Formats: sequence, C-alpha cells, structure tokens
Amino acid sequence: MTYITRSDVEAFTGFSYTDFKVGGQVMTEGQWVEHLNFVLPLIDQMLNRYCNVTSFDPTTSIVELHDGRGANNDEFGTSSVGLVYYGINGTTYNVSDYTFYLREPFYSMTSVEEDTGSKTALQSWQTRTQRTSTVIGDYEVVTKNEVTWIEFNQNVPSAGRNNVRITYMAGYGKTTAQYKEIQLQALRMTSNYLLLKKKVQEVTTIRASGIRDFAQMFDIMNESVILTEAIKMVLDKYKRFNIEGDIFL
Repeated sequence: MTYITRSDVEAFTGFSYTDFKVGGQVMTEGQWVEHLNFVLPLIDQMLNRYCNVTSFDPTTSIVELHDGRGANNDEFGTSSVGLVYYGINGTTYNVSDYTFYLREPFYSMTSVEEDTGSKTALQSWQTRTQRTSTVIGDYEVVTKNEVTWIEFNQNVPSAGRNNVRITYMAGYGKTTAQYKEIQLQALRMTSNYLLLKKKVQEVTTIRASGIRDFAQMFDIMNESVILTEAIKMVLDKYKRFNIEGDIFL
C-alpha cells in the first residue's frame, strides 16, 4: 500500500493519462494505471529511505532483534526507580539492562519474545506479557514524544545476541496531521516526477521536429530532481536518528 493513490495524484497535479505518451502514442488508461503502480512505490521508497524508516504506514509490521543484556550492575545494591540502577526480583539492573528502544515510530504492539534456547540448540521463543490496567505483565510500552521503548518489570531478558524479538506496527494513524503531511510530501515528489516526465516528453517532440537548440533541456533523472531541498526540510522533522547507542529519535 502506497501513501497516495491515483485519484490523489490526479487531483493534486491535474494530470491524467491523456497528458502522457508511450512509444509516441497517447497513453491508455490501463497504461497510466500500470505506470503509477510502478512509480508510486518508488516514491515511497525514496521518502522512507531519506527518513531512515521502513514505512510511516500504520499497517506496516516491524520485527526487530535486540541483544539481551542481563544483570550488568551486580556490584551495586538495590536502589529505587529513577536512579542508575534498580532491583527487580532480587537482582540489580542498570536502566539499560531492562530498557529496549524501538527504531521506528511506534503505532501498536504485537508481541515481545525472548529466545531462551542455547545458541547451540534450537530456538525457543518465549512470549512475554505486556502490563496493562487488567494484566500483571512482564513489560510496559512507554512513549515520550517520538521515542518509544519497552521497559521490563520482571522476566528481564538474559544476556545474549539477537535473543529479544519485538514485533510491532510502525507509523502514524492515517487521520493524524503527521500522516497527512507525509502524504503531501509524497504528492509533491510525484508531481516533480510527472513534470519532469512531461518536460522530457515535450523536448523529445521538439527534437524530433529538427530544432536541435532545445537539446539542453534534458535533465538527468535523479533523486535531487524529485526529492528537492524544500521537501527535505519538511521531512527532516520525521527523520530517524540513532543516538547514544540504542536510542532512536
């Protein structure tokens, strides 16, 4: 599923299939639909890659593997929440031991699992329970501004490599201001592409008629033509950055 549809593109740009050609002939409606089905996912991919996300669509399922850190602060005594370390079930942990930051903008949780099997044995994924107002669970999902993390209260994952699997839906709700703004940028990018396609098409017609002075009107089809600096300025507020190890903003 793409951020925008054919009807969105036509309403925003004013273009339709009669404005473009294939092999010198005006496009059919079927060719127009096929072309948009090819182009729109590429626009999404370009936008997502710039923002360092898989997708902003709330139906996108993300699977992340994290490293369990176990109890790395045993030399200290048990203290209270809010300090550097915290006692859980008689064991002392650093905050980083029981906290797992998510890499994508969080929408809803699917599951959190820990592989309790040895690396020389079969995987054994144990599902952990989310704490809610009706369930005494193992972890809580905490979101502050654009940062979301999993915070364990019990059954803290043991030290290991890729032994914590977090599955969740990423992105923004489709009725939110953020999603609407991202859709607008996708429309602006698509408009830039179609304007370039139209320009190249017209220049080709001019050159075919023998007017060679218009040859320089050809532009190189590259990302800078579609993803302009003005669009980047808007998308910068949604761009994800990795800071301080496992934290993603």
